[in-house]
Amino acid sequence: MDYNPSGSGDLDVLLSTNGNAVARDPGTEQLTLAPGTYYVELGSDHSSAISTTGISSTHLAWSAAFAATITAEGCNFPGGTVRRGAGKADVSSWDGTAGNWIPISSATNQDVVGTGNTATGNTITAGGTNAGGCMYRLANVADRRVRLKLVVTVAGTCRINRRVKQAA
Repeated sequence: MDYNPSGSGDLDVLLSTNGNAVARDPGTEQLTLAPGTYYVELGSDHSSAISTTGISSTHLAWSAAFAATITAEGCNFPGGTVRRGAGKADVSSWDGTAGNWIPISSATNQDVVGTGNTATGNTITAGGTNAGGCMYRLANVADRRVRLKLVVTVAGTCRINRRVKQAA
């Protein structure tokens, strides 16, 4: 049995302005996000490189008031991360320069729940009228790094957790 301790797998959400992590509520692991752009690194506990994980599943859940567009993006340029102390990034996890991070249109499978929440291509829209959630499942992704880009238009709370395993 795989009984994960509370809070295990919860992911940091990085501010687009400086890469600082948004503080989570220590009791609920919830994040409160104001309108703006945020990024979430996907990968494993050992590496920000999704290509080393084989299979990745990322679960997002949000409150009724939360409205955002969520997109998976990939990058093959090297990058350290502030969170892991890996040094200066070539292309940071919060880089917004056109062409450095590319939307992933293949190798994703996502499901969404909650009235008013939708999935189109690899983009999830949290409608801001009902609580909901989604799962991003990535397999056989060769991109060096993958992130979720959250463009929040109405403030609310959310939780983001990830599970990875090696391909057999």
